[in-house]
This record gives sequence, C-alpha cells and structure tokens, in this order.
Amino acid sequence: MAFVNPFGQPAQRPAAGGFGVFGGQQAKAAAPGADGQATDKYSLAYEIPQAAGDTVMSLSFAKTAPLLAAGCWDMCVRVWEIQVQIQPPALNAIPRREHRHQAPVLSVAFKDDGTALFSGSCDGEVKALDLQSGNAVTLGKHERGVRHLCWVEKLQVLISGGWDKRLGFWQLTGAKEFVDLGERVYAMDVKFPLLLVATAERGLYCFDLSSPNPKQPVTQGLMPQLRFQTRCLSVFTDGKGFVAGSMEGRCCVFSLPVPPNNQSGGFAFKAHRHQFVQQGGSKSEVVYGVAAIDFHPQSPGVFATGGGDGGIIFWDKENKSRVRQLDAVGIPVTCVKFNGEGTLIAVAFGEDWVKGPPISAAPQAPKIVLGVVTPADVAPKPKPANSGTSPGRR
Repeated sequence: MAFVNPFGQPAQRPAAGGFGVFGGQQAKAAAPGADGQATDKYSLAYEIPQAAGDTVMSLSFAKTAPLLAAGCWDMCVRVWEIQVQIQPPALNAIPRREHRHQAPVLSVAFKDDGTALFSGSCDGEVKALDLQSGNAVTLGKHERGVRHLCWVEKLQVLISGGWDKRLGFWQLTGAKEFVDLGERVYAMDVKFPLLLVATAERGLYCFDLSSPNPKQPVTQGLMPQLRFQTRCLSVFTDGKGFVAGSMEGRCCVFSLPVPPNNQSGGFAFKAHRHQFVQQGGSKSEVVYGVAAIDFHPQSPGVFATGGGDGGIIFWDKENKSRVRQLDAVGIPVTCVKFNGEGTLIAVAFGEDWVKGPPISAAPQAPKIVLGVVTPADVAPKPKPANSGTSPGRR
C-alpha cells in the first residue's frame, strides 16, 4: 500500500542498517535543543522533546506511514512524523497534530494507511481524528474508560476494550455493537483473524474475526501459567499464539488453541527481576511487573518486553533465550512498540503509580525515546548447549 503523506511534506522511511539500538553509532539530533538529544543512558537513539505532560499510556505506529502517536494522562493525543537520516545518522520527530480529550487518554490506534487516528479516554469516549484536516469526531462512548483500541483493516472496524467490561465494534459509518465480557479489559491485541483479550481476574478470550460470528469468543477461560493479574499481551506475528506478562514479573508463551487444563502447551519465565546481596550475605529479589510486550514484525519469534524496572529486553521464543538487553534505568517503562517495518522501536518511560503516590520523591518525568533496530538486533539467538529450557527460571 502506497503512503500518501497527509501533511503534504516529503517523508523518509526508516531504513535498516546504519546505526542501532544496541551498539554502533548512536543517532544524533540534527539540532540540539530543537530536535532532541542523544540518549546514551538508555542505549536508545533519540528522545522526543516535550513528548508528554504526564505518563504515556499508549503508543501506536501507523503500519504503512512514518507516523507515531501517543495517548497520555495529560488528556492529550500527540502525533509526530518520524524522519530518519542515514548519513550522518540522525532521527527527528516532527510534531504534526495535537488533540485534547476531556479525560486522560488510555489508548490510541492508527488506521493502517495513517490517514486517521483513533483514541479512547478515561471517560469512555472514543474519537476519530482526521490527520489531514485535524478535525476530530466522537464515534461513541463506553460507560467507563477505554483501555485498548485495535483497528482491523480487513474488516474496516475499530475494536475497543473498556473498563465497563465490554468490547465495542465500531464502523466508520456510525454503526456500533457491544459485547459483554463480564470483566474489565486490561490487555488486547489483534493479528487478523485472531483477537485476544485479557481481563481482570486473569480472564482470557479468543475471537476468530474471520468466522461467521466474529463477536462470539471461540474459547474463554483463565490466563495459563500466570498466577497474578495480566498487564499486557502480544499476539505472535503469525497469529498462532501469544505472549502475556503479569504484575509478578513473569511472562507466559502459548500456542493456540489453549489446552483445556490451561497448563500444558506453553512455558513461562521470569523477567524484569533483580537480585541483591544484602549486608550479611543473604540474597533478596525485587520483582517488577511486565508493563509492555510487542512482537517484531519481521523476526516472527522475537519480541520485546518493558518492565517497571525501566529495562527493555528482546527475547527469542523459539530458542527460549534472550537476544538483547538494555540496562534498567530505574524509570518504569509504560509502553513499547515497533513500527510496521520493524526498523524502529519507541519506548515510553514514566511514573506507573504501581506503588501509589510517591512518599517523598517527585513523579518521574515522562519521556518517549526512539531507536533504530537493525537486523542484528533481532537475529535469533540459539541458547547454549546444556542451558535451561526457558529465558528465565520459572
């Protein structure tokens, strides 16, 4: 699908090679102070200046356009055009649109061609923003917050998951339909025809969007091998399974269909945990929740996780091994997202409030950092001989 820039400016697509997230040359801003700054601290390339006034709750790349959107707790939706310069290496994020809701924004999702952006907020409102004109219309409302949005190109339908325990199916003609789930939606992803929804109380719903009755779940039950609340999930690139992460610093990898006993057919591993040696020699472990998961679109077995420790890890599910790791920086990760070509990664850092209001320290300043992803960064990494069976101990 050809990309027609809605802003009337030439756009550069990110190209593989040149410089990378995990080493080599770091991307530099073309004009320090105006276009951001190099961020060696994160081993990522470029921090978007003034990206958010409060915690970033959702990131979305347009699949066929160099556009990035963020939905934030400051009630704003922001859109940037991402430009990549290979020689000399540089990244740049040009602000294109900003739109306000009446409540904190929890979710954003592009149409595949990048001509429209959908957003959902804490007050249940679902909006569509025309990126060429800048005009926004309200499609409708959930009774409570809209935690996730997914655009399904083949059906020309927007799917929303809300804290009112419902899924919404929205057509741009104005037609809409709701499906009751019985619990609040906490995580959701689509790789057509699979729609996967995780709810409170560890609920899991699988929908076949190509079936005669796509709004009826084909399976439902409990999230396998995760004992605590699901925070995030991502469907395999081929749509044949999923990875989910929990508050317990644990991930599960499962192929579909999920077996009836919910225990066999996959594996679980620990992530975003840190061990410390205390005075006297005893060891303790600090556990951080897995905040975000996203599969790389061109390396089907590789996915990224971001944790409350501020760390980013690339995993290879086929070889059950770590591929790359960015050092944890102490600022929680709230979102992780690859672009459609897999050549860029966007990471949002900020206060996640999992411990409640801070007692003494001020909340962490939110930021969005971009990095170029090279093929070497996501190359599968076979585990050494005689190693364990999973990326981390269960």
